[in-house]
Formats: sequence, C-alpha cells, structure tokens
Amino acid sequence: MRILGRCLTCLLVMLCLLGIHSSAQTPAFTTREPVASTGGAGLQILAVVPVMTQDFPNDAMPPAHWETLSYSSGTARKWSTVSAEQFPDYVHSGPYAAWVNYSSEAQDEWLFSSPFRVPVDDQDVALSFWVLTSTNYPTATVTVYIQAGSVTTSVWRLADQSWPSLKYRQVSLNLADYAGQTVRVIWRYHGVEGESLGLDQIVVLGKKEAVFIPLALKD
Repeated sequence: MRILGRCLTCLLVMLCLLGIHSSAQTPAFTTREPVASTGGAGLQILAVVPVMTQDFPNDAMPPAHWETLSYSSGTARKWSTVSAEQFPDYVHSGPYAAWVNYSSEAQDEWLFSSPFRVPVDDQDVALSFWVLTSTNYPTATVTVYIQAGSVTTSVWRLADQSWPSLKYRQVSLNLADYAGQTVRVIWRYHGVEGESLGLDQIVVLGKKEAVFIPLALKD
C-alpha cells in the first residue's frame, strides 16, 4: 500500500500553515503513527498551544498588561530587567530577563502576570518558568501564587527547595485545578539580604487535539 502523494502534500501544507516552530511562543506539534477511524486511516495531530507567554523581549518593567507592586522600605531594589548583552549569565534566553537584586533593606516585591483563562477539560495545562536564584541566603525568599478572583493561593515556595548553586532551573506547575477560571500568576520576592532573583521564559501550555486528518490509501 502507498499513500497518495496528493494527500501528503496537503498534510505538509496544513502543518506549514499552522506554523510549526521550536519556540515556546508558537504551537508545537507531535505527529502520532497513522491510526484508523470509521472513516478510514489518517493521522492525529496534537498541538501544544500557548495560553500565555512572557519572555521579556525588551527592558520594560512591568511588561505590557502586567503589573508590579512594591511594599519595600526605603531604597530597597524593586522588579527590573537585566540585559543578556551586559549580563549573559543572568538571562536564560532572549535579550532580557526579569530581575530583583538583593538588598540590605527589607524587600517585598510583587510581579503580576496579565489575566488569562485556563482551558477547560485539559489535565495537561501547566505553568512553566525559569528561575535563577539559590537557597544559600534564606533570609529572603520567593513565593508564587495563583490569583483566581478574590482568592490568592500559594502554589510554589523557594523555601521548599534545596538549591545550593546559583543557576537557572525550570519550575513546572499543573493548573488543571483552575480549569475554566480567569487567573493571574504572581511572583513575590520578600525578605532581606537574600539571593538575587532572575525570572525568564514564562509560558502556560495546554495540550489540545487537532482535527483528524484522513489519508487516502491505495494498493
């Protein structure tokens, strides 16, 4: 049996139109083996669709539609950005990363994402971000919250980690419990004389099933 060339051409054109890239900001696709259905054989395409992304493309802080709040005292450092050109070790990918420098004064710095709706019936929907810090100076720490309406819940704490070295690490958090809700993610840096914090490559991804693509088979 062989697959008709015309069907393969249509499939390739469809994938190109969908925009297959390796970047986290565009849909990523995985192709499964040909499967059978009541209508015949075909391919099932799964698209990993970004719900929300932020990779700090410029030095703006906060980014567009985001928000920062500061409850720090005196001249304590606040949320800012750091440039890969000047400090390449402090940026995970791209030209900039979000940054809070440590301070000898008490800090309480909040970074709020733009609101986004968590997909319904998607157990794979997850928040992923890269964070640069360590737990060597526990007098300041980081807490991540999910804000859904009037309820704000802690979902991740640096204090629960053991990170002896200063390097970027990826954090992934499942958001299925918030399905159907409009939420914001909050990163809070708080304490005094801690380790500085870098934040980069933030993305919320959910796995979605695309249309079944039939393939005509010929003996």
